[in-house]
Amino acid sequence: MFGNVAGKRLRVINAGAPGYTTYQAYAFLRYYSDAIAPDAVLLYCGINDYLPVTYLQRRAKGAAVITEPLTDWQLHRRRRAPRARIHQWLHDELNLYRILFKLIGGHPAGRRKGQLRAKRDQARVPDTEREMLLDKIVALCEQRGIELAIIIPWYVEFETHIPLLRRFALTRDVPLVDLPVEFCDLPGERIQYFLDPVHPNAEGHRLMAERIAQVVKPRWK
Repeated sequence: MFGNVAGKRLRVINAGAPGYTTYQAYAFLRYYSDAIAPDAVLLYCGINDYLPVTYLQRRAKGAAVITEPLTDWQLHRRRRAPRARIHQWLHDELNLYRILFKLIGGHPAGRRKGQLRAKRDQARVPDTEREMLLDKIVALCEQRGIELAIIIPWYVEFETHIPLLRRFALTRDVPLVDLPVEFCDLPGERIQYFLDPVHPNAEGHRLMAERIAQVVKPRWK
């Protein structure tokens, strides 16, 4: 998508995707930022980080996923293991392997003695891993000369994500767009700006875009 701001032609890339957490945001930025070469990045991650680790398994619906509960970061590390990569190739290429794997309910990478596993109600990105991933995003942007701003998502009721993002932005001196604060005085019920408890409607998105622009434009001239 292209647009003009203050006489400058801009290209805007929507890199968001359903179900993305801070981990996927970091992975996307790590693997594609050289090719895309963005001048600035707006990081908007919230409620998906707090979904239970079993969310990916339910969503995969029988795909080649690791069946024990792992956070997104643990899942990433497990999939990088040589045995897991071999399993993934066999699962993708051989029908017989897929059938056998499904029948026996096997585990592609095996279980290592003493290996830490998440509880099934553990968040996909617990706070310790969330802060670690945010640090990695900040470091990556600094290395590649990318301006970064963190946006605190705005929902109808969910607010668990707010304290960590505020503290992180303050201690790392990262520009912050605090939407819950920006919208604390909006007229009417909050739900009128949403399609459901999580996703804003057209008016909600319009307000978000305006407030984000008001905050970042003075810093990104």
